[in-house]
Amino acid sequence: MVTNTNGWELSDELGEWAKMQFFSDQIGLDLSDSELAENIDRGQTLWRDLREAMHSGEGADKDDEKTAVVWRKHAKKARRKLRKQYRRDGLPDPFDMPALNAQELAAWITEGVEPRWAAELDDVTEVEEESLGFRLVGRAAELSDTLWEWDEIPGVAVAKTADALSEFREDYNLVLDAIALGYWIRRAELELTEGFNTFDASYVEEIREKFTEEEPDTILQAAMNQVRESLPDPFAQGPEVWSEVVALSVTLLTARWRQMLIGTPEFDEDFDISDERREFALGLGYGLGLTASAVGIEATRPRK
Repeated sequence: MVTNTNGWELSDELGEWAKMQFFSDQIGLDLSDSELAENIDRGQTLWRDLREAMHSGEGADKDDEKTAVVWRKHAKKARRKLRKQYRRDGLPDPFDMPALNAQELAAWITEGVEPRWAAELDDVTEVEEESLGFRLVGRAAELSDTLWEWDEIPGVAVAKTADALSEFREDYNLVLDAIALGYWIRRAELELTEGFNTFDASYVEEIREKFTEEEPDTILQAAMNQVRESLPDPFAQGPEVWSEVVALSVTLLTARWRQMLIGTPEFDEDFDISDERREFALGLGYGLGLTASAVGIEATRPRK
């Protein structure tokens, strides 16, 4: 019974990866030399072993059972990452295709035959026109690549925040970069959509009154955090676009940081700070953009 259950669960997961194979064929993506191909091949091998054991009545080897369980867990985790990746790249989610029945799965594994419905999914490979989120992040990246630096008060507030978030110098610089991108996303929003924040006039007036107090950098920190905690509501384009913006921004930052750190002797492929910290910093940067507008200050200036 353990083998039957394990085999069914393995079949369900392999059915999901069959969709990935169909999708890659549709868009002309070569998986032959990738980790994904190795993952699929390993799953198919385990499926064959368990299937043969069930049909023979002898029962599967315990090591094969354990290996199949490990593969399933790994495959599910990898599938979640791929969902996010395809979303960031503006591609449809291949795992949203119809489920394979047992006969279709067996035909795919043993004969390489795709189900009839896979050949009829011509529209699944159509990439949507450049979305608003894509354009916002792209424009923010262009703006943040220009020569600029924080003005004194915003700089102090941002540096304090980054310092509190980072234990190492590398992390500190990466957090600053994420905050900067969040700030420029706000600027790009204004430029591309003429969008306004959703805070009412009384909130803006409250920020302005606080900002005139003795410690403007502390007030700026508090206001940035207030915006961050309220997101995605303050984002004028709506929560779905904000979610897309964050996902795209994380991809952009990861690529940019790898380029930033590649020359350091201690560089490690596992350098990334967590997604939570990146999203936190992006939100702070966007909050800085809103707050800077509310109090009528320029948060950046050209380098001399």
